[in-house]
Amino acid sequence: MVMVGVVPSRHSYGLIKETGVFIAILVPSSMRDAWNHLGFHSERDEDKLAKLGPGLGEATKAGTPSLLDIPVSIEGIVIGDAISGFPEMFVGMAGHVHTDACLVGPSGLIDWTRIDFLEL
Repeated sequence: MVMVGVVPSRHSYGLIKETGVFIAILVPSSMRDAWNHLGFHSERDEDKLAKLGPGLGEATKAGTPSLLDIPVSIEGIVIGDAISGFPEMFVGMAGHVHTDACLVGPSGLIDWTRIDFLEL
């Protein structure tokens, strides 16, 4: 299970409501500039992904674009939401997890200590 909070004024909010899917990304500190660009520009106004230039692929379960340059992304299929204030929280079943092979430990699981997560 995975949960994301999305502000209703965001372009992605309407897309999640319409399609019932989302992609949650876990961003490393090395991608701070890209993260800022994605967060401060709207797809309503520009093709921000094309301008940023990340590799795009097709998500396995969600049928939405997936950012290939992100070391961990989780495809979420919405199973519920909660309007407990601001933002609205979407609860999703993790349909598929994409990860860089270098982050997978000997056990076959993601070794979270190998990621220098972006701190906000």
